[in-house]
Amino acid sequence: EELPGNLTDKHAADNAEVLRALVSTAELHKTRTGDSSLIDYLKEASPENIHTKSFSLNYDYFTAEHVMSKILPPSLTVPTGFEVAGHVLHLNLSDEQRPYAGIISEILLDKLKRGGVRTIVNKIENTGGQFRVFPMEVLAGDPSLETSLSESGCRFHLDFGKVYWNSRLSTEHWRVVDEFKKEDVIADAFAGVGPFAIPAAAKKGCKVYANDLNPSSVEYLDKNVKVNKVTSSVVTSCVCAREFIRKIIADGVPFTQVLMNFPSGAPEFLDVFRGAYREHRDLPLPTVHCYCFAKKENWEEEASARVASVLYGGNSQEGEDAPKGDVPNVEFISVRNVRNVSPQKVQVCCSFKVPADVAYSE
Repeated sequence: EELPGNLTDKHAADNAEVLRALVSTAELHKTRTGDSSLIDYLKEASPENIHTKSFSLNYDYFTAEHVMSKILPPSLTVPTGFEVAGHVLHLNLSDEQRPYAGIISEILLDKLKRGGVRTIVNKIENTGGQFRVFPMEVLAGDPSLETSLSESGCRFHLDFGKVYWNSRLSTEHWRVVDEFKKEDVIADAFAGVGPFAIPAAAKKGCKVYANDLNPSSVEYLDKNVKVNKVTSSVVTSCVCAREFIRKIIADGVPFTQVLMNFPSGAPEFLDVFRGAYREHRDLPLPTVHCYCFAKKENWEEEASARVASVLYGGNSQEGEDAPKGDVPNVEFISVRNVRNVSPQKVQVCCSFKVPADVAYSE
């Protein structure tokens, strides 16, 4: 435990004062851990038992966060929230931090290189567009953004500059996949490079139909299918999500689970289920896992209202323009807060079985 700042210089503190500080620290340790051995030992000690020694710690002993806190202006928040994908570390610097991007990236690269980090990038615009990628700049290190990583016991290859990947969702990916049964047939409408699709096939033994509109995502998805040896279990495609779902219904694919991980726009695609099974009543009605964003203050109400509204022909807007008042009733399996995106915004997953009156509507 660290001593109070005014006692860190052992030469300037008398032994009795040092002993009192040690006892105080030991009492705090006991409160936190319940371990009284240290405090019991110190209470038997006397000032004569205290021996002080000074020593120096150089740059190598300190964390990147500590080094930045000493170098950057005191008023500047030290960047601590970053994502690592393979050898690429992804920053999202604020306008205030941006002038110090050079020194920030060099410290992070130097401190984290032993952990495999070779490249530091900074997001310069919000994620968006139909391919869910964002413009970025390489701040330090290897300019190559093609990398590989492990998640859910599977190996993934990707180009961080060309495809969507979010390592913060690793727990969510497995949470959903782990609920699948071997007999489930999965339709992944926004599959990316396969964080749901690959483990569903490799670890749960499911048949998977995986689609993404981004050709680069499907290129790496196909590679990941081969690397993880699930070529017989995963069928890939590169079309619009609506076209993908309509086609596999028309082809008589008895899929039981639908993944729609496109939080900035997935709810608007739910209209594809209206009347989709009118001519295919022999197929099972699937459970849908639809991701979206919502305001933090009323995320559950907003997300569920958006989903229900689109299923029955209404709008899919979020925030202030979200559906309000009377909205159709949908029996949700769950509506979960997946993660905080910002102080005012959360990512939500709405899981529900497609209602029969929607699926068979005229």
